Amino acid sequence: MRVAMGPPLRGWRIALQLALGWGGTGCDDDDGHRCVSGQPCPCRGQDLCAVDCSDLEQCIPVCSSAAACHARCGDDCVYDCSDISDCSVDCGSRCDVTCTSVETCDATVGPASTVDCSNLTNCEVQCAGDCVVYCTSLSSCSVTCSDGNGATVCADGVTRVCEAPCP
Repeated sequence: MRVAMGPPLRGWRIALQLALGWGGTGCDDDDGHRCVSGQPCPCRGQDLCAVDCSDLEQCIPVCSSAAACHARCGDDCVYDCSDISDCSVDCGSRCDVTCTSVETCDATVGPASTVDCSNLTNCEVQCAGDCVVYCTSLSSCSVTCSDGNGATVCADGVTRVCEAPCP
């Protein structure tokens, strides 16, 4: 026997699914995330986008139009955060991080990574190895290298490097 789910029961079920993170837009912050290696994993229109795809290589969290986006990902991560108040990412080696038109971007990246901060107030980057950081149109750009020292500011005034030559 099949019981029909009328509007009240269907609405309750949908609310429960969204509260538990099932069936909503964006990515979950557990091992059940819907991120697939090498494919964009969008999260938008939420108060908080929390993406933990640290179990994947080549994770591509894409966050926009939310209050905050926090991502953890492994090697070869491509993190894109725009039109948000607070962006943060913690990733492994060879990451490509872009923060555009946000209030704050906080990135902790592994060796051979690139961070591009543009049109924002504050960019804070911690590099664990060689990295290149581009700081364009912002109030504050702070880059700390693995030895605890600040990054070298290149002649163009925009590029900062840790353990790497200026481009």
